[in-house]
Formats: sequence, C-alpha cells, structure tokens
Amino acid sequence: MVQKKQAIVASLWEFSGRISGNIISLGFSVVLARILSPEDFGTIAILIGIINIASSLWDAGLGGALIQRKEVNESHYASAQFFNVTVGFILFILFYFSSGLLSKFYSKENLKSLFEAMSLLFIINAFGHIYRARLRRDLNFSVIIKTTLAGVIVGGFLSIYLALNGFGVWSLVFQYLSSAFVSNLLLYYYLRGVKTSFSFSLKSLKELWSHGFKMFITNMIEVVVGNIDSLIIGKLFAPSVLGLYYRAKSLNNFVVEYSASSIMNVYFRVASHYQDNLAELCKIYNRISSMLFFITNFMVGFLFLTNKEIIIVVFGSKWIDASYYFDFIVISSLTIPVSHLILNTLSGIGKSGIMLRLKIITRTIYLSNFIIGFSFGIKGFMIGLVFVNFINFGIELWTLSRNLNFNFLSIIFKLGFQLITFLIVVFISYYIKSLFQIENNILKVILGFIIFSTLFLSFAFLQKNEGLGNIILELKKIRNKA
Repeated sequence: MVQKKQAIVASLWEFSGRISGNIISLGFSVVLARILSPEDFGTIAILIGIINIASSLWDAGLGGALIQRKEVNESHYASAQFFNVTVGFILFILFYFSSGLLSKFYSKENLKSLFEAMSLLFIINAFGHIYRARLRRDLNFSVIIKTTLAGVIVGGFLSIYLALNGFGVWSLVFQYLSSAFVSNLLLYYYLRGVKTSFSFSLKSLKELWSHGFKMFITNMIEVVVGNIDSLIIGKLFAPSVLGLYYRAKSLNNFVVEYSASSIMNVYFRVASHYQDNLAELCKIYNRISSMLFFITNFMVGFLFLTNKEIIIVVFGSKWIDASYYFDFIVISSLTIPVSHLILNTLSGIGKSGIMLRLKIITRTIYLSNFIIGFSFGIKGFMIGLVFVNFINFGIELWTLSRNLNFNFLSIIFKLGFQLITFLIVVFISYYIKSLFQIENNILKVILGFIIFSTLFLSFAFLQKNEGLGNIILELKKIRNKA
C-alpha cells in the first residue's frame, strides 16, 4: 500500500513543480507574445496539434500500464522501451516524408520545413517516456520536475534570443526541440545507474497490453479530440484566428493545471492501490472532488471576471480579441478537473474497458459540436463547447457512481447548488466591478480579485461549503505535522 507520507511528498513535488514550470513558461510566453504575432502562434498550434496526435501512437498505453500493473519486472520496462523507440523512429520517418502533403493541405509553403524539423520530437521523446513511467510508479516526481524545468528554461531563453533576432515562428519550433532534448538528456543522466536495456520480450509486451491497449485507445481518442480543434480552425480560418484561440486555450490551461493536473499523476498511483477497497477509495474521491470543484469555481470566476484586463496586461493589446474565445473556454472548463479525477479513478481501479466505452461516448458527443457548432461559425462552436462539456460530465459522473456505489442524484443536486451559487456570485461581482470607473487595467484586475474572492468565500462560509471545509482540514493537518 502506498504510504501516506510518500504520497504527500510526491504531491508536493508535483504541485510545486507544476507551479514553477507554469510560472516560468508563462514568463517566456509573455515575452514571446510581445515579440511574435498571433499568426506565428497559430502556425505552431497546427504543428503541435499534429505532433500530439501522432505521439499518442508510440506509447500504446504501455506507460500507464507500467504504473497501474501490480507487478512489474525489468523485462516489462525493457520491452516497453524497445517498442517506444522503434515506433518513435518509424513516426519520424513517416512524418518527415509526409510534410509536403501536410503543407499543401493547409496551403502554407513554409509548413514543410517546419514539419520536418518538428518530426525530431518523436525520436527525442521516445527515449525518455519509460524512464518517466518508472519514476511515476515509484512516486519519485522530484527527478521528473527537475529535468522538465531545466528543459523549459533552456528552451525559453533560446526561443527569446531567436525571436529577437527575427526568426519568427522558428523560435517556437526550437523552443520545443531544445526543451525536449535537454529534459530527456538530463533524465538519462539522472537514471544512468538504472538504465533500461533494449531487450525485447513479446510475452512481457502482451502482459502490459492486456490493460495498456485499452488505455492506449482511450488516450488516443482523448488526444485526437483535444487537438483536432486547432487543426480544423487552422484549416477553416486565418492563422490569426487560430493564434487568438490558441492563446485563450493556453491561458485556460492554468485552471486545469493548478486545480487538477498537479495531483492527477499521484492520485492515479494511489487509486491503483485501492482496487480492493472501493469504500475507502470512494471517500478519497469525494474529498478530493469537493476541493477540486471549489478551487475550479474560484479560478474560473476570477478569470471570467477579469480576463480582458489580464490579457492586455500580460500579453499586450494586440491579443485583446482572445478574450472573446476565453469567455467560452473558461466556462466550459468548470467540469474538466473533476472529469479528469473521474477518469483517473476508473483507470486506477483497472476499469479500462468501461473507461474506453465511456470515452467513445463522450468524445462522440464532443465531436458532434464540430459538425453542428461550426455550421454556425466560430461562435456556434464556442457556445456548443460549453454544452457538450457539461453533458459529458454528467455521463462520466453517472458511470463512476455505478462503479463506486454512491448516489448519483445527490451528487448532481449538490454540484448544481454550488453552480447556481457560483453564477450568482459572478453576476454580483460583475455588477459591483462595473460601478468603479477605473482606467488602469492592473487596478481593475486587483479590484476584480478583491470583490470576487470576498463574495465567493463569504458565500462558501455561510453555506458551509464541503470543498472549503476539506481544504481547511487538510491545511490544518499540514500545519500540525510541520
């Protein structure tokens, strides 16, 4: 059984690492946004979208299987490493020689050389993936965080230098390549004493695939759906539109990063140890989900209230139109952190088959918005995004309730009540904020934070919000142990 102290230390490393990484990345992004154009970021969004979709192929769910499987030996690690590297080289070749076709599809000649360069990511990342899975299995997040941060820093400084010297979108390409190279090189150095061999065992691979293949299909569906919006917008609209959408989407990722992703890797490993004690896992899930929903509501409300001022202050006035997309994206993300928690719970207890069926249903609903929503233009797509995310969340929550045996309707009623309270607080905050005639955008952000946080916390205390109560309880535990 995972020791609570070990899990807490891993959580702290994961959370602090993500905070540090996001702050550093945001700093570099702010500088680059003021040097480069929305068109440059729109172009890189197409590249990254295709790279992410293709990258989902080479893992085949082996990384997740190595973490979730109860017993793992060196043959499992070696076989998975051999498979990853082999597929990585194959994808590099395919991607490199198909770059011309991709460039013609998007009617942009400069994409060919950009695609060719970005194809190196398949080889670079293939070598480090299994090392990270080994570290996550052991809850040793400190090495992952250190190597990742080093890559972010090197890539960030290099990209700024290139951007200042007129390299345009190429500065972003080299940022991704150098970050990946440095982080994987350092990871290899840190684990030089436990290097995974390149031997291959079909038997070991089949054992991992018994669980990993379903996870692979599930992950591939998620990756495709998560990146297809950029590819479609990049084809149907001008690069500047995609650049603005990409900027709004990346800013919204902070909601997910700070409220959910920081604990997801640790939680997945912990959940896998409670496969035979679902009653206890249900208690853990309820406690974490209440805190996640509370934190998400707070962050979404504040960002929705002040996103225009934040975008102007942070990225500059040329990005102001991104606030239009951000309004819809941030509201649609209200359910995403808890949704991630649901999927990690199902995956952690070995329900990969159920998770796959669930993912097919919810992603089909999500993809329907590309047909229905885009028929009404970009605005139709953005409005549809809000609706499909809430519908899918209800389906995911119902599925989890069937597997953990908790009352679905009572949870829906509780979350619905919190959502109504959230909307009331946002409306009142918006009205109060509009009463102040302030020109300075920084002061507007500060005022919005003071108004919203005061009302939000006041309502939470009066209603004895479960999420706030659990956060206070956890903080007391940490203080007592300090």
